[in-house]
Amino acid sequence: MKIAIPSYQRIDTLLNKTLKNLISNDIELNTIYVFVANQEEYDIYLAKLPEGINLIIGEKGMNNIRNFITNFFDDGEIYCSMDDDIEKFKYKNDKTLKDILTDCENELVSSNYQLVGFPPTFNDFFNKGIGFKSGLLLCLGGMFICKNDKMIQVTNFIEDYERTIKSYTKYGSTLRCCNLMIKPNYYANGGMNSADNRKWQGYYNGFVKLYYKYPELILMKSRIIKYLSNEPLPHIKLMNKKEHDYNVLELPPVSKTLFDNLFEILNQTTLRKNKSTIDNDKIIDKLKRQPRRKNFPEYRAETFGLIKRRAFLRERPNTIEISLPSRLRPELYEELKRIGDTICPFRYSSIFLNNNCISPPHKDGNNVGKSLIISIGDYEGCNLVIDGVGYDARYKPIIFNGSQIEHWNTPLISGNKYSLIFYDITPC
Repeated sequence: MKIAIPSYQRIDTLLNKTLKNLISNDIELNTIYVFVANQEEYDIYLAKLPEGINLIIGEKGMNNIRNFITNFFDDGEIYCSMDDDIEKFKYKNDKTLKDILTDCENELVSSNYQLVGFPPTFNDFFNKGIGFKSGLLLCLGGMFICKNDKMIQVTNFIEDYERTIKSYTKYGSTLRCCNLMIKPNYYANGGMNSADNRKWQGYYNGFVKLYYKYPELILMKSRIIKYLSNEPLPHIKLMNKKEHDYNVLELPPVSKTLFDNLFEILNQTTLRKNKSTIDNDKIIDKLKRQPRRKNFPEYRAETFGLIKRRAFLRERPNTIEISLPSRLRPELYEELKRIGDTICPFRYSSIFLNNNCISPPHKDGNNVGKSLIISIGDYEGCNLVIDGVGYDARYKPIIFNGSQIEHWNTPLISGNKYSLIFYDITPC
């Protein structure tokens, strides 16, 4: 079986850990393929790697190199992917590493499944199984074996979860070989993770994108990953929940630090006040006032991104254009997009920013698909009610289809509240 090892700026780690373990287990050097990011890395690795190992120039970045490896091997070819920092292997049933690799290959050949992973532990107490298990079982990126399928490409920050889910949904199950445990250093500095400049914002966005796409397969949890943040970050457990109502998705809380720059800008900004409907032949001072939605009380708000011109306007009615606030407040617009690119798992074309808006029951008929709302600030009350059920959106994104589901706010008791709504007005 061929063994693929992606590595980035860690030649000594590779030599002293994964490669050392492979050689001590009598793995033939000509079956090992090391994938590096560029010519400079190639020259460094070539000077130090034992002769006989295949050295390949791939692409920089975890997702890029994973997909490069997928495209490098033939469809249906079985190979094993390993990280470059595996410290130890632990075996069961007097098996050797070669035995286990052969068992995994035979299992993939004889079954309709595509992916084999290994227990996410190095503790025998938590790995009491023998042989193979099947189901929705996470195959960690540290080591997995696959029957190559070039249609399964990874795009997510948490590529091992994405690969597992895609394989499960396409082939009906993933496999776990309980006869081998590995000890990598998943959160070590350097390697392909450092090539992606990974931060907690990308980690958050990766999990919520998967949750948004596969809510029936994911139980959302949280954990602290110290090298990313001292605050809890979203974490998921894979499970087939089968029947569930996903009309409203509550995403994990977001760190308040994400909004620090936004508050600095808002402290120097006065949003437009929604007043009575303007005579469209005499529109003046556009930045200070705009038409008010029917039955809505007075509040301050502006729309950024794309807007649809109202049907009754004489010039270019129903056309889509960039909003006036986007052009007049580019710094605020860019900050809103930065936040949206972190917390929003779907494509959005518009951002509605409002201040202390108490909305009556309504639907947003111009939206296309689901919207995401999050509220920020120090305030009490003003909770969101969706189809009669109350939700607290303070620093916690909530997704629902505002064009189909009636929603409104409870009264604001005290404080100052801003809400950000990310939505789409343009069909795909």
